[in-house]
Amino acid sequence: MDYSLRIWKQEAVLNYIEAARIIPLFRTVGRWDIVAKKGSKTSYFTNRGQHFGNAWSVYSYKTSSSYRLCSDLALGHWLCFLEFDQEVKTFELYPAPRLILNPKPHQISFDAEVSRFDGSLEWHLLVSAERQKDESFLNALDEHAHLKGATLRLFGIDEIMPMKYKIMPLLRVSACLSVGRNTLVSYSLLEEASAIIRTKTKGNLREFLTALNTDSEDIACFLFAKMYAEGLISVELNPYFFSYDAEWVLR
Repeated sequence: MDYSLRIWKQEAVLNYIEAARIIPLFRTVGRWDIVAKKGSKTSYFTNRGQHFGNAWSVYSYKTSSSYRLCSDLALGHWLCFLEFDQEVKTFELYPAPRLILNPKPHQISFDAEVSRFDGSLEWHLLVSAERQKDESFLNALDEHAHLKGATLRLFGIDEIMPMKYKIMPLLRVSACLSVGRNTLVSYSLLEEASAIIRTKTKGNLREFLTALNTDSEDIACFLFAKMYAEGLISVELNPYFFSYDAEWVLR
C-alpha cells in the first residue's frame, strides 16, 4: 500500500500520461515534465521553456470518474475551475449537446455543466479568441443559459494564463489522489487528521505530519491532499505542494 503511494512522489504526473502513444518524456530534478510537439498552439500557455503536452488522461476525485482531456487549455480549465475550485460541488464534463433555437435551430456542446455549493448552475465553454468576438453566437448562448437558469462562462487562453502557476502543484495533488484512491485508511486515522486540522486551524505540512499518529508519510500526505480536495483546508500552492513548509489554513 505504501509502495503504491510512493509512486506519485517519485513520478508526479505519470499516471496521467500514456507516454508510448502520446508524447515523449524526460526526467528533471524532482519532477516529470512533458515535451509537447514542436509548434503546439496550446503549449505556450505554460511558458516554462519545456511544456505540457496536448493529451491527458486524468482521474477526478471530485466525481470519481476518469476523463480524457485533449488540450492544455482543457487541462488548465479542469484543474483550476472544476476539480480544485473549492466552490464547485460537482460537475459533468462534456454533457449532452443542447438545442439552441436562435438564430436558427442548432446543437451546441458545452465543455462542462457545473453545480456550485451556493446552488447556482454554470455552463462552461472553451472558446478560441476568434469565437469570443462572435457576439451574435455568444448572445444566443447567454440567452439560452439564462432561460434554463444557468450562467454561461467562457474560457480562453486569457482566462487560463493567469492560473498557470497552479498547474504543476495541482497535477501533483491529482496524481496523489489518483494513485491513492483505492487505499484503505482507518476511520480513526481519518478522524485524527480532521481533528488536527480543526484544532490547530493553520500551520504547515511538516507540523501536520508530526502531529498525525502514523509511520507512513505517504498516507499522511494522501490525507492532506484529500482534505484539500474536499475543501476542508486551503493550501499554499508552491511548485511542489507537498513541501514541508507549505502552509495551510482551515476554511
